Amino acid sequence: LSPAERSQLARRQRELQSSYGARWAGQLARIAANWSFNRGFVHSIDIKLEVYAAHAAAIHSEHPIEHLNLLFPESHNPAAGRAIASMPQLRHVRSLGLKGAGLGSEGLADLIASPHLGNLERLNLAENRLGEKGVRSLLQSPAFPNLRWIDLGANDLGPGCLREIASHLKTAADAGEVVHLETLELGGNPLTRAGARIIQGCRPLAEVARW
Repeated sequence: LSPAERSQLARRQRELQSSYGARWAGQLARIAANWSFNRGFVHSIDIKLEVYAAHAAAIHSEHPIEHLNLLFPESHNPAAGRAIASMPQLRHVRSLGLKGAGLGSEGLADLIASPHLGNLERLNLAENRLGEKGVRSLLQSPAFPNLRWIDLGANDLGPGCLREIASHLKTAADAGEVVHLETLELGGNPLTRAGARIIQGCRPLAEVARW
């Protein structure tokens, strides 16, 4: 297709979704804060955790949801990690957004121990009060090697956490282990000059860090 034809098709797609999107989305139009389509199917939703928990089975039976962004009315939800981890529907999810959940290290440990994260490639953990303990549990989890994009922004992570990450990535690289990580978002953390030196001094970390 020519650029003009692609533009015309994209415009027509937007028109159809504007006219019929709510009807195609079904119950998601009532319970989700936002949703988006890909190739005619809803593949991404923004939804409150409690609403998703109540409707997860029905949602995934009707729509091929791969990108799930959970919304939290409060900023401190350590019990949410365990609640999310128990949901078998996570096996369909490739991208999981948990920004602002306030899981803490224990909540993240519960989440990352879930047996349903085998297809997860993107994980947004920004603003979750993780600390070194939380970062360590993430690095040591079975899910970590498959993650391609991780957001650890605004988690009050300092040089100590960066040393943990650098050491883990270097050890994995030296051992020939496969780690798929392409981007590690670190913005909003007090990295300091010491943190910058740690990033720059570890090639596997420097190649993926965004700060």
